[in-house]
Amino acid sequence: MQRAHYYQKIDDASLKDELAASEVYSTSGIDAYGLFEADGTHIAGDLLRLRASLPGDGQVHYLERGLSIALPREQTRSSHALMQHRDDGRILILSRDGGSISAVGGIIEQALFWGFSLTLIPGLIGWWLLRRRPLRRVQRLQSCTESIVSGNLGERLPLSPRRDELDMLANAVNVMLEHIEQLMHEVKGACDGIAHDLRTPLTRLRAHLDQLQQLPLDSSHAETLNMALGFAPTKPDTNSLLNWCCRQAPELPR
Repeated sequence: MQRAHYYQKIDDASLKDELAASEVYSTSGIDAYGLFEADGTHIAGDLLRLRASLPGDGQVHYLERGLSIALPREQTRSSHALMQHRDDGRILILSRDGGSISAVGGIIEQALFWGFSLTLIPGLIGWWLLRRRPLRRVQRLQSCTESIVSGNLGERLPLSPRRDELDMLANAVNVMLEHIEQLMHEVKGACDGIAHDLRTPLTRLRAHLDQLQQLPLDSSHAETLNMALGFAPTKPDTNSLLNWCCRQAPELPR
């Protein structure tokens, strides 16, 4: 379009010479022009024939099949061309080969397609393979955690030979579980000691209450004695003693 506006300002008499001079600044095989008589007779330029499908509106149009130009081999690649009608009746056609640009565009599109395919597909396969092992480890950790929550304090989270961040977290949880299990054993030992210390005096208390129950008592004393016997444990083992202590002191934590 820039060249067409320039040639439009050139008078008809000097147009042919100006077109020949402009060939110095044109790329051979890419830029071409043709000057024709009104009846289609070729006057000058590399373009040899008119194209009936090219509109004469002075606008650039894309042609799937290139114009015939005077080169050693026939050019059939696509091109952009415009047709301009001069005041003296002659016809000027300017064209630029679009095949090279299309070829480069096609190469770029193919490179992008194959590059994207060769990157995305192996990436997805690698992602799927890499996520399988961590997912299985997380499932094993979840299973062990559920077992621990159900009351199996002897269970420990599994560790892998890689010693990665997940193993560091699992190891920290295992250390915490060991401390909790140790504290639970200490609490159980303390409770067993308390129950053992209470067993003898509570047994004696129960025996004395049974002896008192054999004596003749009035109704008020008998009711108090029955209440005391109801509070005292009948089987002075560890569990019954602990339950009895909890009933006597409900404000204390079980």
